[in-house]
Amino acid sequence: MTPRKFALISAPLAALWGIAVPATEADDDFIQRATHADVVRYFDFDNTQAVQPYLLAAGQESLCQQSKCGQIDTAVYTSGGGSLRFETPSGSWTDTSGSFSMNFTPETRNWGVDSAYPVQFGPGEEFYVQWRQRFNRAQIETRFTGTYSGNSNGFKQIIVGQGDLPGSGYEASSCTALEVVIQNMEQRGFPQGYHGCGYWDPLSSSHPPYDFKLQNGIPEPFCLYSDNPSYQIIGNEPCFLYRADEWFTFQLHVRIGNWEQNNSLVELWGAREGQPSQLVISKTLALHGNSSVRYGKVWLLPYQSGKTSSTHPSGFTWYDELIVSRSRIPDPGTAPSNAGAPNPPTNLNAE
Repeated sequence: MTPRKFALISAPLAALWGIAVPATEADDDFIQRATHADVVRYFDFDNTQAVQPYLLAAGQESLCQQSKCGQIDTAVYTSGGGSLRFETPSGSWTDTSGSFSMNFTPETRNWGVDSAYPVQFGPGEEFYVQWRQRFNRAQIETRFTGTYSGNSNGFKQIIVGQGDLPGSGYEASSCTALEVVIQNMEQRGFPQGYHGCGYWDPLSSSHPPYDFKLQNGIPEPFCLYSDNPSYQIIGNEPCFLYRADEWFTFQLHVRIGNWEQNNSLVELWGAREGQPSQLVISKTLALHGNSSVRYGKVWLLPYQSGKTSSTHPSGFTWYDELIVSRSRIPDPGTAPSNAGAPNPPTNLNAE
């Protein structure tokens, strides 16, 4: 292991802020990205007790009782000693293994005080969500059966949508009008996206005269529908493809213009392990919202719409290093170094 080049944070400060002292360069790098002044919240998935309140069990309780739902994996991780692993077990249905959901602001905050109102985003604002994710071969190369021409519609990666409404008792669901979803749509073998549960506005773009750019951030010769038909399972380059057994970095950017006007922007960057990120999706569109809703919550989950029970190898996906920020987050390994400790971040919960 390469020796650390500097001590990012002292033990007393780490204890004060509730941050474990980094032991490796990977830990240093994550803490550097996670404690930037613009960061709203992060989650490191190192502790079973910390993650448990944010896990929702799948409807299939028998599978959950067999430890098929989200759990901390201390053998596979990017930093810190743990990651969140979901299994897609043989015989599972749409809700394969539950989900992890987290508001952008810690739920323990006193929301009755105006100055402590939760961090949520509406018109004229923007935010970024970065996460690391890994897939085993079965997760990305299995043709999962389902109700879409005999197939499932593909596993989801992340949902970013409406936040809970403090003081009202309202808990936002994972299906709201303003949500943005990144998904292996129609099992093509690469991330795509849509906006709005019930609206299903795709983040793809038309490519005249008869084609579509499925990942419209990919330059010419483009990631086209004609080269990647539905339920192909393994996509074709130059699309940004899933690969087995490596840690990807994804970053979602949402810039909100005016609700229901075509002046908002959704972008997705992706990076293979050890490589710089590239723009995968970039779409100007109308976001579906109103004066009573704001973005403020994230879900991590391998949910597969339309999946039906069948026998297949166990698929696995892992999540680590979740960060929500007001500004773009550096790629892993590229965060600028500080000679001393960082300033204590505001509106931050370290978990």
